[in-house]
Amino acid sequence: MPVPVLKPSNNVDQREIDDIADDTLTRQPTGAAESSETPVSYVCDVCHRVFKQSRYLTKHRRIHSEVKPHVCGVCNKAFRWSSELTAHGRAHSQERPYKCDSCEKSFNQPHNLKMHKRSHTGVKPYKCDECDKAFRDVGRLNKHKHTHVTDRSYQCDVCCKLFKDPCTLKQHSVVHTDVKPYTCDLCNKVFTLKRSLSKHKRSQAHGGLKPPKSHVCEVCGKGFGNHTQLTVHIRTHTGHKPYQCDTCQKSFTQQTALIQHKRTHTGERPYKCNMCDKAFSQLSALASHKRTHTGEKPHKCSMCPKAFSQISAVESHERTHTGERRYHCDTCDKAFTQLSSLTSHMLTHTGDKPYKCDVCQKAFRQSCSLMHHKQTHADEKMYRCDTCDRGFIHSVELFKHRHIHTGEKMYTCFICDVAFRQSSSLHSHIHKCHSVI
Repeated sequence: MPVPVLKPSNNVDQREIDDIADDTLTRQPTGAAESSETPVSYVCDVCHRVFKQSRYLTKHRRIHSEVKPHVCGVCNKAFRWSSELTAHGRAHSQERPYKCDSCEKSFNQPHNLKMHKRSHTGVKPYKCDECDKAFRDVGRLNKHKHTHVTDRSYQCDVCCKLFKDPCTLKQHSVVHTDVKPYTCDLCNKVFTLKRSLSKHKRSQAHGGLKPPKSHVCEVCGKGFGNHTQLTVHIRTHTGHKPYQCDTCQKSFTQQTALIQHKRTHTGERPYKCNMCDKAFSQLSALASHKRTHTGEKPHKCSMCPKAFSQISAVESHERTHTGERRYHCDTCDKAFTQLSSLTSHMLTHTGDKPYKCDVCQKAFRQSCSLMHHKQTHADEKMYRCDTCDRGFIHSVELFKHRHIHTGEKMYTCFICDVAFRQSSSLHSHIHKCHSVI
């Protein structure tokens, strides 16, 4: 049967024309013989994805096509669908016509409103067929399904980290580059991750409304934007830590904290500084470190003119004004200004040494001590000083050593501004001169 030639008119949407032409698509029977009662499936000839209706296949095929006929008249960005162009136009007009009748939060698309309403009703229609855990949207379900996959056959070429699927590997690989492929079409600011761009567009920088904190903790009255944030917060009151490290049995309230903690055992530091080759286990630590090169100090003391590159530094500094030592040891009543200092101190009472060398089984209280110890097992010292030819196992150690020749003092006391070549000298100074532990 010949395909009817359809010409678009002012009253007919192009997608309606496509739906009519869909009747000529090749049908693949799912049963042994096709009949009027036999279910029919439609298969994409590019990726072999199967659809129940021909119109869904037609829409899907545009993913493989570079044709984007719908162009924005403001920024010239092109889209495959007129509906995408309509939704995009609201980014320029700031229009959010879809409002939630429970918390008055507004959205630019009806689908987003529908997903949001489930945060109020608690409806979770998408269930995992492995563990029966339920989710509000299919995206979270698909992400959860990865936790059941044991095969990690996709490896990062830079840090050798393994992933369960190529999509996750592709997202991870961006952290090793300076590539920021996502650009805001309103202010041209660029981002590494798509979700960072989405968050930016919703921000007050573009007239976005600050999301209401409709989920309130019954214990302390603190409000949160969604139920998940509230659930995590409640664990600070109950002490519930469902995520446990299988190496040292330490527990955490969030899975992300556990993932970061595990790097203290594996020594993995995937985030590398492009100025000095120093590596970090957390992206936030890399961001803070980069300020030592740029000199940026965005965190200011509320009691004196001093400024700091890290918020933890300004918090510790402000305690020198107040004399506060909020972290107390319940064994010997010794007090500390920082929680990390208390945690390290507690090991002197318990005798625990959770960090073990996988070569000689020697144990240490701190991960940094283990890392220094591992250098004694290395035979080759591939990083050599071009001044005195001394060799080092890690580039970080060579970077520190070079300060002896250059005279550079990059470690500055946040209390009195005295500078040192080595971080260990700075820590010793703070302890002896300022009595900060």
